[in-house]
Amino acid sequence: MMNINAYVIIALTTTCLLAANVAVAKNGFQQNNNMPNFAQIDNNSDEMIDVTEFDLFREQRISERKAEGRRMKNMNQNTMFTVIDSNGDGVISSAEFNQHQKNNRKFW
Repeated sequence: MMNINAYVIIALTTTCLLAANVAVAKNGFQQNNNMPNFAQIDNNSDEMIDVTEFDLFREQRISERKAEGRRMKNMNQNTMFTVIDSNGDGVISSAEFNQHQKNNRKFW
């Protein structure tokens, strides 16, 4: 039989985990997932991301992460725009963006 301290620890742990999940959901993120959404990058809301919008978002994101003291990963991903622009038309559609996120979560 467990003693009362074990029940208290289990209850507190469960409460903390639930609170963390609520906070994650409130911020619009899934667990272990802080990938941007299409609208965050599409500054002019034309349903396409051009290289200028993409680079601007990337620079802002890098600056924010540096300011937070986060470890910088994938800094050498300068060709990422052309990878996401799978049809090579010079812009990223929401379909291309979503497919890339689905297949390559490690980049964000």
